Amino acid sequence: MGYLIGIDIGSSACKSTMIDEQGMEVATAEKSYPTYSPAPGWYEQDPEDWYRVACETVKFCVEKSGIDVRNVIGIAVDGPAHAFALLDSEGKSLGRVIHWSDLRAIEQARLLFEKYGKRIFDLTLQRASVASSPAQLLWLKENRPEICSRVQFLFVTKDFVRYRLTGTSVTDPYDAVGVQLYDIEKKQWSTDLSEIIDFPIDYLPKVSPSQKIAGFLLADPAREMGLLQGIPVAVGSGDSAVETLSIGAVSPGDCIVKLGTSANVEVITGRVCPSIEYMTYPYFIGESWISIAATNSGARTLSWFSDLICDLHKHHLSKENLYGELLNQAEAVEPGSAGLLFQPFLAGERSPYWDPNLRGQFIGVRIDHGGKHFIRAILEGVAYSLRDCFEVFKMNNVHVRKVRLIGGGTKSSLWCQIISDVLGMEVFLSARHGADIGSALIAGVATGVYSNFNEAHQKLRIDESMIAPRKEFYYLYSKYFSIYREIVRDNSRLGMKMGNILSAFNKEEKH
Repeated sequence: MGYLIGIDIGSSACKSTMIDEQGMEVATAEKSYPTYSPAPGWYEQDPEDWYRVACETVKFCVEKSGIDVRNVIGIAVDGPAHAFALLDSEGKSLGRVIHWSDLRAIEQARLLFEKYGKRIFDLTLQRASVASSPAQLLWLKENRPEICSRVQFLFVTKDFVRYRLTGTSVTDPYDAVGVQLYDIEKKQWSTDLSEIIDFPIDYLPKVSPSQKIAGFLLADPAREMGLLQGIPVAVGSGDSAVETLSIGAVSPGDCIVKLGTSANVEVITGRVCPSIEYMTYPYFIGESWISIAATNSGARTLSWFSDLICDLHKHHLSKENLYGELLNQAEAVEPGSAGLLFQPFLAGERSPYWDPNLRGQFIGVRIDHGGKHFIRAILEGVAYSLRDCFEVFKMNNVHVRKVRLIGGGTKSSLWCQIISDVLGMEVFLSARHGADIGSALIAGVATGVYSNFNEAHQKLRIDESMIAPRKEFYYLYSKYFSIYREIVRDNSRLGMKMGNILSAFNKEEKH
């Protein structure tokens, strides 16, 4: 029996999973790494943490499984598209990575969008934003020239880890598009776009299909993982694309709602359906595409609120048990949270507003609202942000056939029911899913264990349960949703004013 390993470099943790050729899970391990915040709105990670934790979690899987490592056939890695590591001529990291939720490049993003936004979109089908690589590269050029002068390589998350595993410089079309320096029609890096930000395309990796072999495991990482040198490592793809494979959502009209740190709505389409309000990527199966509307704050809204409670009250419960207690309290509240609305813009917002000035806020607070109302309002607010994404897809004729929920937030049956009620749609849950499994399947296709992606995902045994929307609550939530959208306009205007005040204050403090 042969074995395949998938490594998912997530927003805050790495999860590695080993499966056998029949798609059965053999072992899995997960470990977090820190996110640093050296200034308000700034978020960074050390790419060496990605590599270190990847090695540690794979080694745990190897030891836990007790398999003969000579039977490990292939490895693949995935990760977020909007985070990149810069390396010098010796292949050494030049420092921390700017996280996708970082807001420092607001001014650079504004200038790019106003002056070159149409050109960037026409070539990449992506919107220039504060989370985009060009905006962050411009910020680095203006504020960290000593780093930029030493750059020789740029790798997005998965490509950095794979580079450390194999020593090869390669990416896939999905992540190349995410860098926003790739001409999607010509299928090559764009000199035109690279000249806009004065970043040589020579520093960018070769682009190759996800299911190709990128290289072979080097001696040092093999030792750290407890594996043998020479194991094939696939090119792989971005986490949002890969997780669709893990749950069998691979046909046009299939939709995934990921309730993770952020929250994504991902739809497979049979044709390209671009819009400035969401992201469009080439998909690795056939001639399909994947449209993604991404919100910045998903399950981390509940994490944020529970951390507040722990800090304020030195809560005696563990964080995990506190989650359960909070959700139990929320279940006792009627839909609509007694008129309390929450807008989950804790780090600005991407789809559909693309506005870093938006702020998280509770609206309609009264003296009779208790903690349980705030908790339920948070769950409903995230659901409203997801409905915003579905509304944009509907306006652009992106057909949704079946909705599947994945991510850590799906552990809450209450949250899943609220999402179904707010959307007015049936949603399906699967007991096992994740980009780690999807990456393992890509490794299987790359090494010939599976002849194609259809055979690969059919190996998985996907048991689903369905949650049906309750019509009376859908109508109620629709009324609140219309108010939610009205408030966004004022939120943006006032958020900009507050940001200007804070920026001016910080400058005075430095002087």
